[in-house]
Amino acid sequence: MKKILFVLGVLCIGYFLCINIILGYITFSSFYLIIGIALILYGKFRGKIFFCNAKNKIQKVIKTVVIVCILIFMVTESYIILYPKKSIESCDYVIVLGAGIEGETLSTTLKDRLYATLDYIDKTNFQGIIVVSGGKGSKENISEAEGMKRYLVSKGIDNNRIVMENKSTNTYENFNYSRGVIENITGTEIGENDVTIVTTDFHGARSKMLANRNKYKNTRLYTSRTRWCLVPVMYAREFFAFGKSIVFDK
Repeated sequence: MKKILFVLGVLCIGYFLCINIILGYITFSSFYLIIGIALILYGKFRGKIFFCNAKNKIQKVIKTVVIVCILIFMVTESYIILYPKKSIESCDYVIVLGAGIEGETLSTTLKDRLYATLDYIDKTNFQGIIVVSGGKGSKENISEAEGMKRYLVSKGIDNNRIVMENKSTNTYENFNYSRGVIENITGTEIGENDVTIVTTDFHGARSKMLANRNKYKNTRLYTSRTRWCLVPVMYAREFFAFGKSIVFDK
């Protein structure tokens, strides 16, 4: 058991180091650093952690908690992974969700979402309005919406077809503020419009849930695929984000 925990710990730490060295700092990647260190320390000192007559009771409690947590994680991740993500039905509006900018440089995830937007337009011959949604963070010189608009225009999308929502700071606000944008354009409630949401695959299920909470009734997803090297960190992060949204984003 000690050797297994040590190997798992080293793999987690190695993953953290590799993705950060190759891709630059990745949000939430420190989760794997912490897990790796914890596994190594637990394997080394587990005999000292359980002591005296309390050993069996403590072990049973810890095992029960761990099993319950693993089951919750597996069920949630299965739901996130299996949620439908590639609709090519026609729609009235497209909403592209922001995903971070460094200065004025689009993040890898955000570029992938914009590739997906262009792919959706090409496959469906979409001619309507595109709402690019994302505000300006502390390390961003421009809003995510501005960065997305510049990129789409550079790829030949008519500037007049792109509307910016540049106040949001999270996914819930993306839909809240974008709803106002669309309702101002149409003069109708958001539930009366067909909307395609463009985001990343790991983010699809939560996005659909938060759209529903913001009174979107006719929505579908067209998502980009998470790059293989980022799958562990992005899906692990989404597990916690999903739980947070269920409780707080209302």
